[in-house]
Amino acid sequence: MIGYELMKAYRAMGDLGLMRSQPDFSMRWCGRGKTYLRDFGLREGREGVRVPPRTLALLRSLLHATAMRMPSGLRGEIEQIIVWIEQSDAVADLLARLAQKGVVRRRAAAREERRSNRRCDALKAGRTAS
Repeated sequence: MIGYELMKAYRAMGDLGLMRSQPDFSMRWCGRGKTYLRDFGLREGREGVRVPPRTLALLRSLLHATAMRMPSGLRGEIEQIIVWIEQSDAVADLLARLAQKGVVRRRAAAREERRSNRRCDALKAGRTAS
């Protein structure tokens, strides 16, 4: 799972009233410092960083324990969040494997090259218009 997806999980859990704030989520649900979740949203490029397996394991474990104490309707919604977290983590695993093979890097390099070409074309067009 990447940081962006963790922020989405936070919002889904907040909609169910499972935590009071971002610091509460970061410390109680993720076992991290109080600014852990906030850092994913504020730091450039951090939203794409992988969430450590131990953090996800704690989050899933606490969600399972919480779901068992809830009425069936709310339990089902919490279980859906758990399944979604597991799916997001599987996608992040796949992306990591692809990145190791260079697939993602080549596509990113191609995108950057296209952007650079567009910038050059725009600069050339600006010079000829003068």
